[in-house]
Amino acid sequence: LKKVNITMGLSLQNTALASFFEALFELHINKSKNGFFYQDFLKFLSNPYTATLFTEGVIDYSKKLQEKIHNNWVFLSLNQILAALPTHQKLISKIFLDCVNGRDLLKTHQYTIELLKEKISERNSFYDLEQLYHFYRITNQIEAHLDAFKFGMDLKALKNLFFELLSKETLDFRGDAMEGLQIMGMLESRVLDFETVIITSVNEGILPSGKSNNSFIPYDVKQEFGLPTYKEKDAIYTYHFYRILQRAKNVYLIYNTEPDVLEGGEKSRFINQLLTDENINKFIIHSIASSKVKSNIPREVVINKSPLLLEQLQVLAAKGFSPTSLTNYIRNPIEFYRNNILKIDTLNEVEESIALNTFGTIIHDALEDLYSNFVTQRLTQDMLLDAKQKVPSVVQRHFNKSHSEADLTKGKNLIIYNVIIKYVADFIAYEIEQLKKHQIRLLGVELNLRLELNIPELAFPVVLKGKIDRIDEIDGQLRILDYKTGTVNPSEVELMEWDSIVTDKKFSKAFQLLCYSLMYRRKEKKASFEAGIISIKKISAGVFRFATKSSTRGPKEHTIDSDVLSVFESRLKQLILEIFNPEVPFTDKEY
Repeated sequence: LKKVNITMGLSLQNTALASFFEALFELHINKSKNGFFYQDFLKFLSNPYTATLFTEGVIDYSKKLQEKIHNNWVFLSLNQILAALPTHQKLISKIFLDCVNGRDLLKTHQYTIELLKEKISERNSFYDLEQLYHFYRITNQIEAHLDAFKFGMDLKALKNLFFELLSKETLDFRGDAMEGLQIMGMLESRVLDFETVIITSVNEGILPSGKSNNSFIPYDVKQEFGLPTYKEKDAIYTYHFYRILQRAKNVYLIYNTEPDVLEGGEKSRFINQLLTDENINKFIIHSIASSKVKSNIPREVVINKSPLLLEQLQVLAAKGFSPTSLTNYIRNPIEFYRNNILKIDTLNEVEESIALNTFGTIIHDALEDLYSNFVTQRLTQDMLLDAKQKVPSVVQRHFNKSHSEADLTKGKNLIIYNVIIKYVADFIAYEIEQLKKHQIRLLGVELNLRLELNIPELAFPVVLKGKIDRIDEIDGQLRILDYKTGTVNPSEVELMEWDSIVTDKKFSKAFQLLCYSLMYRRKEKKASFEAGIISIKKISAGVFRFATKSSTRGPKEHTIDSDVLSVFESRLKQLILEIFNPEVPFTDKEY
């Protein structure tokens, strides 16, 4: 179609410029004493017209502001915004000023429209300028009414009035009325004849519209006083419907059969009238068009190991596999591929409150800080009581380091802050109780270890690396301990079948403990020791010790010695050989 004439016009409330002003309204309406809420601010910054306002040359400064918000700015004050973008002081102070009433916000809109006019004029976009003119006219219209009636208006009332006026505005598309496709409303077709007519949405309730009548006058009152009702309106549409069909050579009447849209999918009474007319129905061809429904069976994700992929795996092996990365592979090889090969991280989102991984990081860092001075010493109650006094200040320091913009004075962050303090204090209190029955000597905290595995089948180095949370001696028994802030069950660290350690994701915690044990034994040459998990959440349950057993209710063996590590190392090599086997692709276990 080379020529189109649209007489109905485009509703302005469906344009991107309308969404820009809606975002600006929401930004000011939802503003609290703490500042602008980040979600409203990001919605405003993501609008293309905001980018137009903040673009200088080829640099879009609104993106720089979005990057700042992702530093966990939950609320933004005017001073923060000004500090983040010192190059746009005047623009920011005008758009983001504190609007007490509707008149203030109206002035903000007028300034924004003037600035947009300058920017849009530079790129000669007449379509955008035409839209902007309508918005300019609406703001002036509202201002004239406010001045005439001296009426005070709050922000929400202004928004409702603004969009009520906007809903009646259309952007006209002018074309040639004598040729090409003519797109028009039913009433605009009067006294016009066409060879080909296409009428859409010929559904009952739309054509005719039925009893829908926007009026405060009840139907009975209208009937009593001879006022026009929906019946007269339907009669007018009936007349225009039949009149436009009178001289047309080809007529296409389209209705929707779907029951959940467009007034229930029932065809209009007009179509039924045509189908029952003996003089007309022989010229009617009735067909139903429907999309072909294809069963979309999800295909299993399979990544074959190309030479380039194997090369990337070798680079990763030289840097070192962590126990977490290997348990990712056991859980789902595709997850290992995405996280460790493609380096696809999770989205950088603003944390309104502390995320679970940040929660765990703060606890780990706080315990390291509190216990680092006790390494090589035998723990005493006085040492731990002194450490317990420091818990609030240490937690706050690490809280600020991990979540620098967080407000700890109210809301969820205050609750989480106090929960972390309680968890750390409870951990120390548990240790004090243990000292009444046992002697504990601390040997190390957050100890980084590396081990090059001896795998003759591979012609390149494979390194295992990890960080042990804590190593100590309790009554002379050496222990390797790992802190977990999540839920831990004893069955997750108690092993019956050795093959399960590299095939069943349930034993990921046992796998980690054995990796740490293997690295530590090679470094320190210890004959035997124990390893376990401390659940910070369930500290009263004590240490969940790693154990091997022959049956569900059989005796448990907690000692980790050369025999245990020899069997584990053979399973670990089996796992790594599978990772490097070009014949075994990465497959999705969750398929």
